[in-house]
Amino acid sequence: DNGLPDEHELQGWFINHFKNYLNDRGRTLMGWDEIIEGGDALLTQTTGTAPRVIVQSWRGMEGGKLAAERGVGAVMSPTSHAYFDYDIKSTDLEEVYSFDPIPEGLNASQTAFILGGECNMWTEHAPQHSIDRKVFPRILAMAEVLWTYPKNRDFNAFSTRVKSEYSRLDSLGVEYGPASLSFLVSQADGDPMQFRVNTKTDADSTAFRWDSGSWMPLPDNGTLTVPDTTQGRGRLQLLAVERSWTDTVTVDFAKHPLQNVPPSLETTYSSFYTGGGDRALTDGVLGSYDFRDGHWQGYSGVDLVAVFPTDTAQAIKRIAVPFYTYSNAWIFLPDRLEVYGSSDGVTWSLLGQSLNPLAENDPRQGIVELSVDLEPAQRITHLKVVAVNRGKNPDWHDAPGEPAWLFACEVIASSE
Repeated sequence: DNGLPDEHELQGWFINHFKNYLNDRGRTLMGWDEIIEGGDALLTQTTGTAPRVIVQSWRGMEGGKLAAERGVGAVMSPTSHAYFDYDIKSTDLEEVYSFDPIPEGLNASQTAFILGGECNMWTEHAPQHSIDRKVFPRILAMAEVLWTYPKNRDFNAFSTRVKSEYSRLDSLGVEYGPASLSFLVSQADGDPMQFRVNTKTDADSTAFRWDSGSWMPLPDNGTLTVPDTTQGRGRLQLLAVERSWTDTVTVDFAKHPLQNVPPSLETTYSSFYTGGGDRALTDGVLGSYDFRDGHWQGYSGVDLVAVFPTDTAQAIKRIAVPFYTYSNAWIFLPDRLEVYGSSDGVTWSLLGQSLNPLAENDPRQGIVELSVDLEPAQRITHLKVVAVNRGKNPDWHDAPGEPAWLFACEVIASSE
């Protein structure tokens, strides 16, 4: 009826229709930055000084910047700093405090259109009992950023003031959480069976344990050695206890023949999801159910192809690779896992493959392990592991045709 060529034009028509409807009744339309896709007419301030539309910038800062450049009001709430349903692994107190609601590159007159900011708590991603823990103390940082907007900030001084607020929060019954991830765990250099723990918490007490053993105090040097009794897969747990909260960090790991063997990667992993670098696939550390934990290596639109020299003294009878799946985040299992063997690293023979067991539109979020059994067990000098990326998001997806992600955390070999 309106001669609109596609759904993008339809969205623009729809938003503009209701902008005018609200403006005629003395009201202002406010919408997420997707409304910018409605075109120039939406962002044109035609009459008066009252804002006719306000853009809320959540997909970064660009939406708010574009609005301000067009003389349209903007509220800044980018996911990078303002989404409190996100875990503190990605957005801790210091990250929130570093938020500058004024986008770079605006002049003084344009800056006036940045009306303020907002912190978002999407409770469909956070059970009710966790709300206080996620909002506090991060909202204190956001309050200072937006209410005082200091040009020169001192996070150490701010942290001291935050600690003085805890007794007040206690008296109000606020069940606040930690200000940052309590522990950072990395593999100790040169020893795949040692972990280095960096304690970032001011908790009253901290402890660790292997598997389901007894809790023990963390050593002063922060270095933990996997006990000899642990064979195959194991678990390191870290515990921090404070007045209002407890925080646990779990690191699953695997001892196996390929551990600490540097792979030769024939494809490039994403700089956003390195998993720790070139050795991530054999560092012994397994990824958690949080794909942002730093242990997952991500490949956007391309296959994972890794070549390993092997110790022929140990015959390999199984290769297993844990993969992440979460189609809402564009992360899919590989179409198949292929394992090849070679005696010279040039000519390869397919030793076996494992197909994706899930339906294409399976909505689950989690870890699925694909494995290939080598029968009989193989004594080979070179091993190639290929995870075949589906390539692009399917037609039914919210972002059809965009590059699909493939996430892996470890190539685990089992020997005789």
